Amino acid sequence: MTNPILKFIPLFAAFFLFFSCTKESVVDPPTEPDSANPSEPDASTLSTIGFDHPSFNVMNPTDWLAWQDKVRAAFAEEEVDTQDFIWNALNVWYFWKEETAELDEDFFSNLQEYLDFLKGYSSPESMVDALTNAEDRFTFYNEDYSVLANSLGGISKSDGLEFGLVANDDSDDVIIYTRYVARASNAEAAGIKRGDLFNRIDGQLITRSNYVSLLNNRSDTYSLGRAEQDATGAFVSIEEEVSLTQVENFSENPVLHHSIYSNGSQKVGYLVYNQFISAYNKELNEIFGTFKSNAIDELVIDLRYNPGGSTAAAAILASLIHDGSGVFAKQRWNPYWTSMFGSSLEDTFSNQISVDGATVPLNRLGMRRVYVLTQSGTASSSELLINGLRPYIDVVQIGDTTRGKNEFSITLVDDPGSTSGSTVFPYLYQSSRIDQINPNNSFALQPLVGKYENSEGFSDYTDGLVPQVQFSEIVKVDGRTVFRIGAFGTLDDGLFAKAIEHMSGSMGATRAFRPTGIPAEQLREKESLMFVEFE
Repeated sequence: MTNPILKFIPLFAAFFLFFSCTKESVVDPPTEPDSANPSEPDASTLSTIGFDHPSFNVMNPTDWLAWQDKVRAAFAEEEVDTQDFIWNALNVWYFWKEETAELDEDFFSNLQEYLDFLKGYSSPESMVDALTNAEDRFTFYNEDYSVLANSLGGISKSDGLEFGLVANDDSDDVIIYTRYVARASNAEAAGIKRGDLFNRIDGQLITRSNYVSLLNNRSDTYSLGRAEQDATGAFVSIEEEVSLTQVENFSENPVLHHSIYSNGSQKVGYLVYNQFISAYNKELNEIFGTFKSNAIDELVIDLRYNPGGSTAAAAILASLIHDGSGVFAKQRWNPYWTSMFGSSLEDTFSNQISVDGATVPLNRLGMRRVYVLTQSGTASSSELLINGLRPYIDVVQIGDTTRGKNEFSITLVDDPGSTSGSTVFPYLYQSSRIDQINPNNSFALQPLVGKYENSEGFSDYTDGLVPQVQFSEIVKVDGRTVFRIGAFGTLDDGLFAKAIEHMSGSMGATRAFRPTGIPAEQLREKESLMFVEFE
């Protein structure tokens, strides 16, 4: 589909807006409704005005837009802009709209009933939670649309340290271990490396009882105290402290690492990709050009830290890996949008991308096998890539079972007349229309609006995609934490080494260890997200 698809990642629990509907009691003398301006009825007459909500029609949105204006005028003094936006946005776009009685156009008899419904929620987030389906695990929201939009583009307040947490069975201490350090970040400048350990924040030991508080309440500038494991596996403090500063609007490059590994006579291309962002398609294409010119024999795509992102970017990466044509993935929307989008509800393999307004050919490799490294946080567009490629080539998944998110979302803001091209797509976030967003409502929704399946119709992986080779980078052995992580693209890294073993045919039986680690995603602004971009 070219592409009524919209935009990862991950952001885990978004910022919440607690919206009060209580206002000062001001009693005005009764007035007669202005008969010259019937679009602004007096509040006392709301119960006599039918709800009469017209279903949105992309081919003729005039009546629907007029209804929006009428209701906004009627509710001008009621401070329910956010709740009104949430109801209408879900009414138009939500995947499970047909199964949600409260989202039906006939649920309310008059405007007073609708107003009472909107005011019945103590906060916007409570309303979203009440209206979302039991199957929906991933709809989220943010009180500030600019924060949400930035996060989908890899921009956030960050020091560049991506971490996980572990603790030995017999210890109360919690250890931060470094998963990776973002390129050109404060953490990189501070000399932190993948695998580095820390056990103190601003001099205070991190424990099972305080780790959430310490991590969530870090100052913009804070210190981490280094640690190491002794010969018994116990974690011990090192005197060295490292100072880190969280930088506003840091833009993290998701293309973290690429290299070519010599495995005997074989050349193995290796890519670490941490979020699907279309702005980095050009860089991906250049890397695949390097792989192609070096005539690699095998390819390893490392998605273990990738929470998802743009489905359009996933289709481009799939096209770089596989040189075939046809359907990469198919979309299922709610009945209305399915009928509107029709045959365009498919993402196909591509031969080119647009770069700065020019068409550039893709450096497609035509691989017949690809290795994909995954963990439990691997989600959404990462899973879409695996599932979409499987009908065409051999996809060898190594690591842990993935998150299990086959749904996609779009970013919605309070702009009822939002357009893509000349077509009205209500509430769709468009950076070019920021001045059209309701200034009284900065709330943003990222609701689930559809599901993806591959060309064979398979999408049943809500419990996650299970790897052919199970391997966790951190495990418990007799109560001791064992780290099997090393420099990317080397045999010191356990998952990469497993891929090399498999392609070399030298993999033997492995002992089943107990995976470990407290997922730090819950402490950071990352969601499992898969979104489509409207072009």
